[in-house]
Amino acid sequence: MNQALIKHPKQFQLNRKDAAYWLFLVLMTLPHLEPLYLDTFPSIGMIFTLMKAATLLIMCFCFLLTRRKISYVILLTVAWRGVLVLSTVLHDGQVYGSIASSLSILSVMLLYELTYTQKNTTFLSAQLFCFEIVIYINFITELIFPNGMYLNETFPYGPNWFLGYYNSYTVYCIPALMFAWLYKEKTDKKFRTYFLTVIIIASDIVVFAGGFTMALASMGIVYIFFKGRTRIFNYINYWMLHIIFLVFIIVLKLQNLFFVLLNDILGKWSSLLSRMNIWDQTFRFIFKSPWIGYGSQEKTRRLMEFHSNWMIHSHNMFLEMLYQVGIIGLILFAAVVIVAGRNLMKHRDTNESKIIATAFLGWCICTLVEPFTSSFLMGMFVIAYHSNSELAGNRQPCRKRIKRRIGFGRSFKGQNA
Repeated sequence: MNQALIKHPKQFQLNRKDAAYWLFLVLMTLPHLEPLYLDTFPSIGMIFTLMKAATLLIMCFCFLLTRRKISYVILLTVAWRGVLVLSTVLHDGQVYGSIASSLSILSVMLLYELTYTQKNTTFLSAQLFCFEIVIYINFITELIFPNGMYLNETFPYGPNWFLGYYNSYTVYCIPALMFAWLYKEKTDKKFRTYFLTVIIIASDIVVFAGGFTMALASMGIVYIFFKGRTRIFNYINYWMLHIIFLVFIIVLKLQNLFFVLLNDILGKWSSLLSRMNIWDQTFRFIFKSPWIGYGSQEKTRRLMEFHSNWMIHSHNMFLEMLYQVGIIGLILFAAVVIVAGRNLMKHRDTNESKIIATAFLGWCICTLVEPFTSSFLMGMFVIAYHSNSELAGNRQPCRKRIKRRIGFGRSFKGQNA
């Protein structure tokens, strides 16, 4: 051991710094992976809220140290969330909840903005580790408690596990798959990627969430058989699915064309019919406040609007955005989508672009019937924005500047997992 230190002192020092950096990334990430099960313990929830606030302050401090400019994708996100908070205040909604979720999104996006580089496999390893923890625990709870491990006030008649209601873990699994396959691409280490993928598929089989099942199947088919045909299977076209769905299913109501798939194969026909009724009701509210929407509203108000004892949102991301932030907010979100995808589209034939775009395909399919916009899903936009950084020439690592400004001298850039 001592001889190894004498012969290779720099290598030992670099590994120690990489380990410290890996731990820093884990500590900055885990507070935002708060499992929904912990919401049943208010004191623990408060601790997580304080930790989230601390991560945001640390990220802001790091940006001040490095004098980095915040990217357009984050500035547009701030504007989009600003419309949400403003609309929430004007319509007496969940002001605290809208601010808290917005700050969590900002914190994760700043973390990724500050630390993601194409060669930084330490970053990918840390992110993968954080998602592995919660997804593996959730799968164990599914096996131990097949009917759910607890009841939630939002879904008192449905099963809930460690990550919450049976289809809510979508917000964890999609970014987890993206990081896992990026990690495999950068390191050529396969076991963690394959094992996590198998567990995610098994988790979905156990609870059978229809939307997520279709998303997983589409991601697998596209990545295996069609990832080379990037003129059709690309990031922008995946987002076009929302417009197609909005026009042909929600407006023109052509769902009968998919009766066999939805009824005979997935068994979700009755679920779709109930969503059709919700979409019609949502349109009526949107027309009354089309520009900035209604903000984030209390669950009791949404239940009354839908005349339901369990429906608390529009079950479509674009419709829910129109309800919450109106046309202005939806335009800002569309700008985030376009700006973030610049490098993905420019270099769409690289493996990195194909992996990231496939993750967005899964998100787009899930959000046709669910309005998922979590911190880590929004963080995917930052990864997309800085993808193919070596080819685009628009990404400079900032860890060196952080170390220089706080007096540690040597580069803080970890390149190895």
